[in-house]
Amino acid sequence: LYPLLTRQWAVLRGAVLGAVVIALLSLAVFGLAENLFYLTQVLPILLREPVSEDWTTAFLHTTGNLGLVKVMVEHSLLPNRLPIWLNTVRLPFVLAAMWLLWRHARRHEPARWTSLLAFALLLPTMLVCLPNVFYAYYILLLFPALALAGYCWSRGWWGWLCLCLLCLSCLLVDDNWTYALAKQAGAFAPTPAMVDEVGQVGVATYLWRHEKLLWLLTGMGKAVPFLPLLLWCGLAAALRAEGLNRDRIPASSFHDKRRYPAG
Repeated sequence: LYPLLTRQWAVLRGAVLGAVVIALLSLAVFGLAENLFYLTQVLPILLREPVSEDWTTAFLHTTGNLGLVKVMVEHSLLPNRLPIWLNTVRLPFVLAAMWLLWRHARRHEPARWTSLLAFALLLPTMLVCLPNVFYAYYILLLFPALALAGYCWSRGWWGWLCLCLLCLSCLLVDDNWTYALAKQAGAFAPTPAMVDEVGQVGVATYLWRHEKLLWLLTGMGKAVPFLPLLLWCGLAAALRAEGLNRDRIPASSFHDKRRYPAG
């Protein structure tokens, strides 16, 4: 919808062409009967998917539903998963994104960052709004992360660029590492002394005292569900700054210098 509203016809032509190619490949590989079965039987069930209530398994942060509201309930930041709380969280992000796009990016200007940042903003907005978010969905964050990193690089915001990369490094944590360290530390067969100390100081403090690497990896895993929120804030700030300053993208990086001289 955003390229349609900003009249980015080349983007829309590419989207239509890509959809046609994928549909033809699907028909060629799976056949008409399988495609009709998916559209008439499987897809309606997926569209009625209820909110998943499974919780992330301990030390396996890529499992379960990682929706922002569910994680906030898990950390006692919200009382429950009722729709009123889901809407309380997601509606402000939707309204804020709409205002930012209308205020700063309702026109497509090829020599500026606004359209790129605006489209990138929509992807973490979508993940914040979804009630069910699973780890594979975070592949969608690659594009907005690259857009934000590129903008910070172009403006010379090295500190913000390092912070962005630090946040994204949480996605590099492998469950196998965390699980192996937890097993080595005896987390799955705790001794009475471990149970007593954890009961007194909590899991996080215990890990910090005795298993600092496991503490670090566990903390990075717990931070993953908040990455859409952090990226949203970073992209919103970048779009706001670009809209106020109206700087141009460096011509040497994105456009022919003869058409878009650096300004």
